[in-house]
Amino acid sequence: MCVRTRFPGLVLVLLCAAVASCGSPSAQRGASGPQDVTAAPVAGRVEPGIEVVAWSTDAPLARIAAALREVSRNADAPLPPEAGALWEAHGFRAYRVPVSQLERLRVAAGAPPRAVRNWLGQALVWTEAVGAPESRTGQTVALEAERLRLGPGRLRLLVRSWVAPEPGERGVAPVLHVELMPQHHDASRPMSGESLFAAPSIAATDQGQLFTRLWVRYTARSADEAVVLIAVPPGTDLDQLADSAQRAADAAAAGAPTGIGQVVRAGSRDESTAPGPSVESIGPGTGPLAATIPTIGEAMLLSTVHAPRAPASSDAAAEQAAARPPVTRRTIVVLVPRLPDGYTLLP
Repeated sequence: MCVRTRFPGLVLVLLCAAVASCGSPSAQRGASGPQDVTAAPVAGRVEPGIEVVAWSTDAPLARIAAALREVSRNADAPLPPEAGALWEAHGFRAYRVPVSQLERLRVAAGAPPRAVRNWLGQALVWTEAVGAPESRTGQTVALEAERLRLGPGRLRLLVRSWVAPEPGERGVAPVLHVELMPQHHDASRPMSGESLFAAPSIAATDQGQLFTRLWVRYTARSADEAVVLIAVPPGTDLDQLADSAQRAADAAAAGAPTGIGQVVRAGSRDESTAPGPSVESIGPGTGPLAATIPTIGEAMLLSTVHAPRAPASSDAAAEQAAARPPVTRRTIVVLVPRLPDGYTLLP
């Protein structure tokens, strides 16, 4: 199905945001295939818009970096350079990944098959895409040059999206414009005296502090490419981590022994602050890692999972399991575009 209109192209740009009557060819073809993000969209929807998929994994950052580098090789960065640098400074990394490679990425990143899928469609107003668990006591996050104390609530990522025509050499093609902006959703906000007579509002932008400096827009011109977001500490060299992960995997496959002065860990902690994926150097000055203030991205997409306490009457295996150190659980966010077949301009 295609969109037909008698309006000029300029007016069509303003009106097409409300049009959602075209199906996605890739979504229609995948309706009978396996139920993952490479096949049918959530709930069998075929109209244009955006779908948000969230995976959860306990794998170390080095393993995820290696997987992302493999599936996004030679792909352009989805965010503009300045915006991408600002997001990196606040703990986010964005990748452009072919939709056909998303299942491969999930397996390589160690995420289980289950996933949270959220169909947003054409979200013409700011809509929550993904969010962190609520903090009842508040938290402190690190900005570029300062720290910010947030009250009770949770960090979340807001999204707006709409389909628009874009003229090209082959005529008018549909594209999906996507806007992203983090927000701290307040658990409770004191009501001022003036708010008693204020017009009620349930808009997402009225529900907490917006990080407007991190507002960014990108354009999806193909339904075959998704955008993947992960949390990474600022300044982390993901290529170095990926190289180290590959060397460790090659050494394990070859049965090479551990080097002198190195301790191999089985991914019991997040290696984002270590020089390699699973190897920690021992030498002068070695000690416990200093506590750091998380960035917005880390506070939103990372969590620490502690093993449950063993009961008093537990056996040795249960006590050993309960004694395991905490692990870092990472949320991988995938933004999957669904585009219409096309537009036809009538004379």
